[in-house]
Amino acid sequence: MNYAKLAAIAFAVLAVTIASIACAESAEKPTVQATLAATQVPTTATQEAGDSQPFIAEPIDLEVLFPLDGETVNTDTLRVLVESAFDSQIDINGAIAQTDIDGNFFADLTLEDGLNFIEVTGINLDGSVDSEQLVVFSDLLTELAALSIVSPQDGAVTVASSILVTGLTSVDSAVQVNGIDVTPNSSGLFEVTVELDPGSNLVEVTAINLSGESVTEELVIFSQPE
Repeated sequence: MNYAKLAAIAFAVLAVTIASIACAESAEKPTVQATLAATQVPTTATQEAGDSQPFIAEPIDLEVLFPLDGETVNTDTLRVLVESAFDSQIDINGAIAQTDIDGNFFADLTLEDGLNFIEVTGINLDGSVDSEQLVVFSDLLTELAALSIVSPQDGAVTVASSILVTGLTSVDSAVQVNGIDVTPNSSGLFEVTVELDPGSNLVEVTAINLSGESVTEELVIFSQPE
């Protein structure tokens, strides 16, 4: 038997076996470079996230500028004016408000005769909500306060110690002349005698309608007794 040939064959088989085992271990164990790559934290993304500032929305600070709560108007339409943070969304009775040139929010509403409820809601970018509720009274049947002095004319001169003041107003208005209540007739005409002092005399006439709106006129009468 050729022992030398058998030994060579055995050595070759052993070498192949050792090589196969080494390859299997290499496949099962990740390299140092691969391990480092898998565990490394992406520094760029971390830095970018750290550099960003948290977003802070403006406080709503909602305030209804017009109308006032409980106000009476003689119209069937009304513009509601609201002040709030610039990044707010304002809802007025279900309508999204627009922005005017001053940065205020507004919406035009149609009013019913009598009581009208208005709800204003604001929400800003971080979800904060604020709201206000108010009541407006629309008096479409009440005439606007009106006043016209028929006589005397402003600056009139008289030698008398009294003068008759006459005027016209809306039929549902009350009248005061120098603080004295005067009742107009069914046509809105009124008259009252005012006592005069020597020299200049201020006559103040005020008409007030059922809604509490008023209009005032003033005139000066000169009394020069003989």
